[in-house]
Amino acid sequence: MIRGKKYINRVKTFPMNKTIHLFAFLLIFAISLKCRSQSFITIDGSQTFSNFRFTDSQGKKDKNYSVVASGGYSLGYRMCKKGFFVRFNLGMRKAGATAAFDNGTISWNLQYCDLRLGAGYELDKWRIKPYVSAAPYLSFLLSANQSLNGLNYDIKRTKSIKNSDAGVLIIPGVRAMISDYFSIYTEFSYLIGLQNLETTSHQTWKNTGYLFTLGIAATLTKSKPKWL
Repeated sequence: MIRGKKYINRVKTFPMNKTIHLFAFLLIFAISLKCRSQSFITIDGSQTFSNFRFTDSQGKKDKNYSVVASGGYSLGYRMCKKGFFVRFNLGMRKAGATAAFDNGTISWNLQYCDLRLGAGYELDKWRIKPYVSAAPYLSFLLSANQSLNGLNYDIKRTKSIKNSDAGVLIIPGVRAMISDYFSIYTEFSYLIGLQNLETTSHQTWKNTGYLFTLGIAATLTKSKPKWL
C-alpha cells in the first residue's frame, strides 16, 4: 500500500475463525434464550468517525493517522426476554483515515458491508431504557480508494488491501418508548478492528472508530408493557 515512508515488521494477523466462533456462540445463546417475550425490527443511521491503528515490529504506534467523518446505516432484528437480548444487523458503513507524510497527504476511502451478531442487557423498568451490548462483526470490502496528492488508486483492484475485516463493536445505548409498538434509540459505539488489513508482511494496519447512531424500532411481538 502506498505510503510516504517504509516500515519493516512482522504481521500479526487475527484468525478469522475466532470471530466465527463468537458468532456461533451468540447464535446458540439466542436459541437457548428463547426470546419470545418481545421482538422488533430496527433501522438506523450513523455518523462515523473512523481511523486506522498502525503498529510496527517494535510495537511502536504510528500517530500520523487522523480521523475522517463518514456515514453508515443498518437494518436489524432484536429479541429479548427479562432484559437480556440478542441483536442481528446487516449494514453498510464507510471507513478510512488521512495521514501527512514527507511527500504529501494520503487519504483512504473504504466502504464495507457489515454482518453483526451481538448480545446485551437492557434495564427494562422505565419508559427510557438504557442498555449495553457487544457485537462481533464480519465485514466485506465493497470499494477501497487511496489518494495521494490528487492521484487516486483503486487498492481493492490491485489487491493491496484484504477483502474482509473482523472485529467487535462495544455499544452502550438508550431506547425510549413512544408507544407499545414504536420506540426510538440512540447509541454510541466503539469499533475495534481485529483483522490486519494488509496483504503484505510490512506492517500491521487495522480499523478503529466511533459511531453515533439514531434509529427507530418497530415491535413485532410484545409482552405486557412494564414502562410507566
